[in-house]
Amino acid sequence: MTQPIVLVLAGGASTRFWPLRDKLFIELGGQSLLGRHLRALRELGCERFVVVTRPDTAASVEALGGALGLDPSARSGRSLAVAVQAEARGMADAVLAARPALEKLGEGPVYVTQAHDVVESRLHAEMLEAWSSRPAGLSGLVAAARVGSYFPGGYLTLSGERVTSVVEKPGAGKEPSDLVNLVDHVFASWRELCAALEEIFADPAQAAAPSTRGQPKSPAEVIPFPSVRRGRFRTSA
Repeated sequence: MTQPIVLVLAGGASTRFWPLRDKLFIELGGQSLLGRHLRALRELGCERFVVVTRPDTAASVEALGGALGLDPSARSGRSLAVAVQAEARGMADAVLAARPALEKLGEGPVYVTQAHDVVESRLHAEMLEAWSSRPAGLSGLVAAARVGSYFPGGYLTLSGERVTSVVEKPGAGKEPSDLVNLVDHVFASWRELCAALEEIFADPAQAAAPSTRGQPKSPAEVIPFPSVRRGRFRTSA
């Protein structure tokens, strides 16, 4: 079975990494975070990659892809396309910035990830395996980490096994669940995902302006989520 297109969100400004500039190119165990991420997914059978970058890192990312045998001009086989996000305006904007590159690859499922979230390859393997054996009609899977104390991240709101929204930084004691969103999401259709994001941006009540770090300004902003199922995947608390 053909693996989903891998969409890597790598357009952040790395402001919290100051005075270092680019966390994606920091080496861990002899390889950059982005290189490690791409290799791990390639070894799991993923062949088509779209990486969203800043304008000043696009050439470096394309060169890294070439070094890994990912042809930037290919539309089939092993390929890596670079999509430039003009400003660091958050993850939703990054996904929409990738749409022209995704169009060239054709409609299909997409695995949305971040290279600077360092996780075991097992997480990716289990997500991809769960997607390949998904029940009919499932529109996506979301990975989450179960936490035992407050973490300033996005918390999943659930209806049974269905994810209905992500509440960003709700504050201690106000968490809707004990599950913190990980940016490891599989969606059945990247076109449907983009359409859902555009609807959110078009609604002033939902589309709060992002901060310079791409996080919502509201400390407890609720982000509606496409109808997807929570994955059975956990990292250590």
